[in-house]
Amino acid sequence: MFRLTHTTFVILALWLSSLAVPFCASAEAEVKAEKGDAWVNLSKDGMPWIHPETKLEFPQLLEGFTLEGGYRDKNRQAGLALTYTKKESNLKADVIIAPCTINLANEPNVVGIARKELESLANDLVAIAKQSGYGEQGRSRVSEQKLPLWDQGEIPFVSMTIDLAPTSPATGLVPAINQWLAVLIYNDHFVQFNVIMPTARVKEVKPEADRMITNLLQCLRYPALKPEMLKVCRSYMEEPLTDAGRKSADALLTFSKESPIFEIIFPGEALTAALDEISARSQEAALDLLRAYSVGSSVVTLQNGGMDASIEEGARIMIGLRQMMKEKGMPVESAFLDDLAKATDQKRGAAFLKDRMRSIPSEK
Repeated sequence: MFRLTHTTFVILALWLSSLAVPFCASAEAEVKAEKGDAWVNLSKDGMPWIHPETKLEFPQLLEGFTLEGGYRDKNRQAGLALTYTKKESNLKADVIIAPCTINLANEPNVVGIARKELESLANDLVAIAKQSGYGEQGRSRVSEQKLPLWDQGEIPFVSMTIDLAPTSPATGLVPAINQWLAVLIYNDHFVQFNVIMPTARVKEVKPEADRMITNLLQCLRYPALKPEMLKVCRSYMEEPLTDAGRKSADALLTFSKESPIFEIIFPGEALTAALDEISARSQEAALDLLRAYSVGSSVVTLQNGGMDASIEEGARIMIGLRQMMKEKGMPVESAFLDDLAKATDQKRGAAFLKDRMRSIPSEK
């Protein structure tokens, strides 16, 4: 079972240190990584961080929460921890992922295994909190729920809340804490969520904490949804200028708007003026071009491609559709898109659009 490891100790020590400096401030300087340990590096272009073993994706921005970074133990069996914070609300959410060494195929009671892990996590947390002058004020009953994974069925997860408070006047300057803990078993890994909030502000910040919990659970659902979204993209590619194709693209756009995980990378500053120019002549033509870009970019994003590759493919598909539309006599004339077409022929579509985005502020 996932007992107290250096990963758990570090993430909990960072949490306890942060309470006094203030609640959500970084406390990395307070805890030294052992030789062989590593802080998780995030992509500089803002793309989600992907857990190598489970392929779970964690966006760097998750509806107001910022992924500050993560920590991987030198012992891979101990797993890694990621931390999200929202400083203005004094909210913090940790994600710990570690291999499950139990042969689940021979274990009919998966919920029971998850419950034991949850109890172990809670007890470990209380033990470390005690060393820092905190005491347990109470914990809720364990709640058992299920998380649907599209057509892959459901996975159980268990959760509870724990209240911790300073035990002596010397620690009275730091706040009492309410913490929501959950454990799931996903792709032979334990996934633990710890969402922390100051007890004095629970009523005020709980709606935000609940949304964050929902979004974290969506991170687990997202891999199962990606193949379905790729099917939608393929349906569009087969008949882009038909009602069926347009409905497929619109479904993808709706999913992007509603999902806290999936985002279409759209260089709006560069393309908006050209699309507005076309929209003045034909709103439907402009929407068709937007759909084409969105689907092309999404295909790469859904296959874990980088930002430049997503922009490049979005531009390529849009320019290809524009040529089809021109042959049908549709009003898609645009000097800017003519230049973009030349760039995509040279596989420089992303560079062209990014250069355009950089140049726009200087034109004001």
